[in-house]
Amino acid sequence: MLTLGEKIKKLRTARGYTQSAFARELDISPGYLSQLEMGLRKPSRDLIGRMADTLDASLDYLLRDEKGPSVEGVPEEIVEFFRSEHVTATDREELLSFFSWWRRERGRRGRAAKAKKTKGA
Repeated sequence: MLTLGEKIKKLRTARGYTQSAFARELDISPGYLSQLEMGLRKPSRDLIGRMADTLDASLDYLLRDEKGPSVEGVPEEIVEFFRSEHVTATDREELLSFFSWWRRERGRRGRAAKAKKTKGA
């Protein structure tokens, strides 16, 4: 399980930022960023939000315990996808909107099939 600081460092390096460049982007000192990545300091909510935006990561990924409780009945691939560093808030909203539509459509089809059976019986 990665700590917040480890996740920040992992994303920062994956995006090609040096500590100095990333600190400059966030308007903080490289020393403070180093302390955050080592887990010696805790960032403010505002700073975590700016980091997430700059790194194109979700707040959920940065803040959630990756070994969190499983979601009964949901394939692990889907759970991991939603916990992924690459799922933005917009992605999540679009996917949840689609899921809501799918559930309504599934319910509509189920009601239609039940009504058809009732009429035919």
